[in-house]
Amino acid sequence: MHRNVSRLRPKEEVMESIRKAGLIAILRRIPPEVLEDVARVLVRGGLRICEVTWDDDRSPEVLSRAISATGGQVVWGMGTVTEARQVDRACEAGASFIVTPVMVPEVIEACVRRGVLSIIGAFSPTEICTAWRTGADLIKVFPARALGPSYFSELRGPFPQVPLVAVGGVSSDNAAAFLRAGAWAVAAGSKLVPRELVARRDWEALCATVRRFVEAVREVRDCCCPSQ
Repeated sequence: MHRNVSRLRPKEEVMESIRKAGLIAILRRIPPEVLEDVARVLVRGGLRICEVTWDDDRSPEVLSRAISATGGQVVWGMGTVTEARQVDRACEAGASFIVTPVMVPEVIEACVRRGVLSIIGAFSPTEICTAWRTGADLIKVFPARALGPSYFSELRGPFPQVPLVAVGGVSSDNAAAFLRAGAWAVAAGSKLVPRELVARRDWEALCATVRRFVEAVREVRDCCCPSQ
């Protein structure tokens, strides 16, 4: 596997990049033959924060290829990480942040050891508090659509200092509502990178979809979202 030897971005720099962008693209099971095309379309559409999900042991190579295809224009991370060994391999491939689907203490500890930013999955207030106290940098609240924007408003009361990322069912139609409710950022997969457009290689339609999403977030990013 090609090793990405670029420097590890400081966590503070990555955190600020995510705050400014307000939007993370999730790339899951993108066919290898179109990976570079998809990555370049995301850049053209205005995306600057993206994650490749860990689908199998070849995923670090997918991440490395995505990083190379975008030439430093995107902050890339690895998602669906559930083991410490995956953190090490993702960092070696060039990941600037790590995302989990659930609260996994060993992954948080590995991220702290490597000095890489962690976005840790949680659902309940207890899980959110536990992940934060264990050392998570951001909390991925999943599934966001099932909980609704009001859930984020309620969480701001007991957890005003915890940066929350809304994930799961987020679309260009509801992203702004989550941000106004107090989410630090939102993340989206199939709503942002529709599988049917990728399958058809309809890059113009994909770029238009990405731009709509980016604009929906940009409209509320500066005036309505947490700045901590």
